[in-house]
Amino acid sequence: MLYYVLSRLGRAIVTVLMVVTFAFVVLRLSGDPATVIMGADAPPEAVDRFRRAGGWTSRSGSNTSPFSRRCSLAIWASPCGTGATPSSS
Repeated sequence: MLYYVLSRLGRAIVTVLMVVTFAFVVLRLSGDPATVIMGADAPPEAVDRFRRAGGWTSRSGSNTSPFSRRCSLAIWASPCGTGATPSSS
């Protein structure tokens, strides 16, 4: 019985990961997620507000959030999201 439960749980986890990965890839390959969700005829101001609300645009205007920029660099000494800066050496 334990084997059955663990195998079902494992399959459920794999299925969820596959669905999330598929959705991410489809959204990224189709272009800007904000434009895809809002529609091509949406006003630019509304799309920009949607991007900011979703965290897809930083204040500098780039299309990555500060969180993802910190996490993408391997030199950060602290966990992602803490706002700590790397030590200067």
